[in-house]
Amino acid sequence: FHLVKCPPRLSGLTFQDAGTCFPKGVLCGIKPMPGEVPDDGEHPIIVDGERVLDSDDVLLVMARNIGDATSVQEQRSVRRREIAKARTDGPLTQPDGQVLLGPTVAGRRTVLVLGVSQDLPAILHNFDVHMAEGSEVHVLSTKPVKQREDALRHYFASRRPKPCPTNCAEFFDRITIIHRVGDYRIEYELQELPLARADCALILAEQNEDEESAAADTRNLAAVIALRAVLSDTMR
Repeated sequence: FHLVKCPPRLSGLTFQDAGTCFPKGVLCGIKPMPGEVPDDGEHPIIVDGERVLDSDDVLLVMARNIGDATSVQEQRSVRRREIAKARTDGPLTQPDGQVLLGPTVAGRRTVLVLGVSQDLPAILHNFDVHMAEGSEVHVLSTKPVKQREDALRHYFASRRPKPCPTNCAEFFDRITIIHRVGDYRIEYELQELPLARADCALILAEQNEDEESAAADTRNLAAVIALRAVLSDTMR
């Protein structure tokens, strides 16, 4: 996921129309401005299809890299029809609550998350908003599962009026979170993940309080090298 400034050519378009302008990414939402609350009061981002984009907006885009996240094309009605057809002509919000923004998130998906960052709860929340029912998210990190679950409870406690459930699985409506404990820089740890059926991998900046940001960057680079090596062996 990448937070990017609204490109000038998208200013004035509705959120739904702007979603057709990202050939290499998926527009997932708009970061609320100060004083602006999401429509349902629960989603951490704005996903209103009729919301008109402003040049000061910050967009949440899912893409392989920042270059793809900022690559936009002119909005074309034919592109909009193609995407609508890929959605089986369904509405932006599906009957089960999924916010279906394009064909890349249609159907069950398997996502690998390497590392646990401070914003992991918000990322998982967004996954639950945009991914189809039955999707899986595998989280690999050396951080204890209890620490991750405590972070989830703290995150959702301020977003749900009802008592916070003890079972963290109840926070999610469509996705299943599979926690794994291990070092994501080590190849044999990565081999325990469902690499063959994974649709994508997300490497997060896992940084301890007493560390410089360079340490997290080094770990992420090591993870990329290890993951590429494992995938290369798997595809042989």
